Amino acid sequence: MAGARSEDALDLLRRLLVFNPAERLSAAEALAHPYVAQFHQPADEPDAACVITIPIDDNTKARAPGPAVRWRGGAGAERARGAYPGRH
Repeated sequence: MAGARSEDALDLLRRLLVFNPAERLSAAEALAHPYVAQFHQPADEPDAACVITIPIDDNTKARAPGPAVRWRGGAGAERARGAYPGRH
């Protein structure tokens, strides 16, 4: 029984970790997969009325806004500068 569960888990991961989203399992398909089927409750999991598209270009790297922050030193350096008052 444990071996079958491991095979089901690997099968689900293989189907979810597909680069092409058109070939990847949908959320509804993943919920119906044998590995997680025991948790699937269709009456409590409504489908969206439309396709949800995230407005981001997958070919563009995102950058955090603002200037880049450069880390200097480790926890010891912060402690030496008094960043942790009362702690030594």
